[in-house]
Amino acid sequence: MKMKLSKITTFFFAFFICAVSVFSQQKVKYSPEQVADIVTKKMDEFIVLKDGSFERVYDVNRSTAQKNFEVRTDSQMTLARKNELINENNENRKQFLQDVLSPEQFKKFLEFEQAMKIKKSKQTTNSKSTVSKNQEDQPNPEFGEL
Repeated sequence: MKMKLSKITTFFFAFFICAVSVFSQQKVKYSPEQVADIVTKKMDEFIVLKDGSFERVYDVNRSTAQKNFEVRTDSQMTLARKNELINENNENRKQFLQDVLSPEQFKKFLEFEQAMKIKKSKQTTNSKSTVSKNQEDQPNPEFGEL
């Protein structure tokens, strides 16, 4: 009886460990609105958005996040084409932000963007082996990605 109980306990423990490892590797999927909210708040921390620019920056970020979401979820598009369109959308975002932000704020935005790229490249290098292709295709607002 003890042997049988031990085997059952071991089985459930192994199953639990496997389930936790599978779920821990899944990346959280954010809605475009959630992405825009997180990115805009991070930008506000770094740039200090003022004079109503927070709302305008949020609108630009939400629009870009929505476009990028549509690209990412298009199953007919190749990964190369998706990357091309997302890069275009992000360049357009920079142009819109340049019109919304003061020159000082835009300069800080570019510094923010560079800092997020460096932070992401360090984290990506450290965790590259555990990230699947599907996960790489998702935005990570923690790094200012839309």
